[in-house]
Amino acid sequence: MPLQSAQFAGDDRLNKALVDDASHVTPGSFGTHVLKIQLALETLEQIEIPFDEKDNLTYGPATADAVLHYKRIRRIINFAIQQDADNIVGKRTIKSLDDELLAGGVTRASQLSIAHRRSRDSLTAVRDRLVGLQSEIDIADQLPEPARTFEAGIISVSHARDMQVLSRRLLVSAQPLDAGLRSALQATIGLMNQNLAQPVTVVDQGTSGRCALVPGGVPFAATLAGDPHPRVSVCDPFFTASDDLRRDVITHEYFHLVGLGDHSVSNVDEALTNANTIAQIVAFLFDRDRQVNSDGNEPAIPPLPSP
Repeated sequence: MPLQSAQFAGDDRLNKALVDDASHVTPGSFGTHVLKIQLALETLEQIEIPFDEKDNLTYGPATADAVLHYKRIRRIINFAIQQDADNIVGKRTIKSLDDELLAGGVTRASQLSIAHRRSRDSLTAVRDRLVGLQSEIDIADQLPEPARTFEAGIISVSHARDMQVLSRRLLVSAQPLDAGLRSALQATIGLMNQNLAQPVTVVDQGTSGRCALVPGGVPFAATLAGDPHPRVSVCDPFFTASDDLRRDVITHEYFHLVGLGDHSVSNVDEALTNANTIAQIVAFLFDRDRQVNSDGNEPAIPPLPSP
């Protein structure tokens, strides 16, 4: 059966990709069929491919990256010849794109893919913000007094929300020059870097697999770091959650991959080994007006400074 979605129906070049291995659409390809793939990816992944690639109808690096992420999330892999997805649009990929477009663009796969992207984007932004904060503190610490204390005061004001979130979540001082805060900040940045270094390793298991192994009912997600890829399972409740909660669940589960657990927190050492603590630091520093966890728990008392 030829491609059915309004976006792809009747396109001879894309229909060839559906049935002929020699007609895969690959990086460097050119034509209106490439633009249709780009627009489909923008719809399904909620991304924006650079205008230069779209205007020139060219399958450039950004398009290739988008295809690769799309295929990794959906496990579109020819295991007979490869262990990871590639960045070409072949039979299974064009069929998957067409099916999702035909379904209206909102599927479990698209929800998972968008959540994964938002997790990576928010974590990158917060990591970069904290690296900048760390640099400002390091510079201030090298100044002679009274400039050192004056500059620390400026940091406390300009990074008021950052300092309060770090202090409350990590159970350390909110003073920029405090040794405990600086040590915890360094450790937090390191954990975020480890999280970001993880490959795409997530799968929708619904109510089966790891989703069935958790006592007390089906969770949002479940992770076993020692399992073969994919190591993170998202479960049925994940797909009825809010966009922000789905994003933060991915961030949380990826912290399990780097050794963080789920436990109570009463000191900084416990905070730095708790997945929820670091994931919520990301959420509260990315969403600058947030006053409660994305699951509705732990309201900020007193309210955090915004933004």
